[in-house]
Amino acid sequence: MRGELRAGLLLAGLPEETIERCVLVADELLANAIKASRPGEDEIDVLVHHTADGDLLLEVYDTSPDQADETRAMPHRDEESGRGLPLCDLLCKSPVEQFPLDDGKVTVAVLAGRTN
Repeated sequence: MRGELRAGLLLAGLPEETIERCVLVADELLANAIKASRPGEDEIDVLVHHTADGDLLLEVYDTSPDQADETRAMPHRDEESGRGLPLCDLLCKSPVEQFPLDDGKVTVAVLAGRTN
């Protein structure tokens, strides 16, 4: 997934910094979707769109109804997980959001398409 996403963003002419942020956020969101899914039963899709104002809209669809913890506080330093969404929130223009669907959920992240 990383290679395909990177190649598509390069073709779109995005700067390397933007590509790195998008790939990192996509990787984190995809990892969360995989953790929440049942192997062999659930489907996961990743879509990236340009918005009208030049930002990147990253959507990760999965069939698990499980939602992320809304507090998203950074975990204690001894914890082995829980840093992905807070990190994504820092890299994105606004906090990552999840929306329930009839057959699962979509996790949405908005990243600046160009950095100054």
